[in-house]
Amino acid sequence: METSNFSNSGSDPRAVAISRSQPRGWNGRVYEKLAPSGALIRLTKLSEAEYTRRYNEEVLSKLDALGKDAILLFAGGGRGRACAENV
Repeated sequence: METSNFSNSGSDPRAVAISRSQPRGWNGRVYEKLAPSGALIRLTKLSEAEYTRRYNEEVLSKLDALGKDAILLFAGGGRGRACAENV
């Protein structure tokens, strides 16, 4: 599995957005079950470790395995911010 963001890899055909919203014009796949909650997004001062703990608890722990297909996951946080891309 690879991770990236809309700016760097938005045209990759394997791309799957895992953000709560996508940029205007996005025509790729979306997997909303991996999107962080609005409450988690609003907590902008979390350390990466705390964000990861909360994301694992609130999102990943509630999912079944995704299977073996390779997908590219997008998150909206961007470089330097704690976000799902870094988990």
